[in-house]
Amino acid sequence: MDDPRASKIRDGAEDAAVLPVAICAPYLPNGGLAIAAMCFTRSGHALWVANLQTLPTDMFPPEIGTLPASRDRAAPSAERSRNSARDTS
Repeated sequence: MDDPRASKIRDGAEDAAVLPVAICAPYLPNGGLAIAAMCFTRSGHALWVANLQTLPTDMFPPEIGTLPASRDRAAPSAERSRNSARDTS
């Protein structure tokens, strides 16, 4: 079975590989082809960014980036501040 991280990196590289198409857009013979080249480039960029943003989720264990893990770490300090607010009033 394929490693999900390797698959994401490979997919991201494939998506980023279409970006140089934008270089040829100004040199195409008509505006329609230039717009098509830019649309192709933009879709490749969007796919690359989507893969890039989901890569940390696949690379790190679930405990690191989850909201409950963050909440559990922040809860003791929040509890202390509530208690100190009660003590001063």
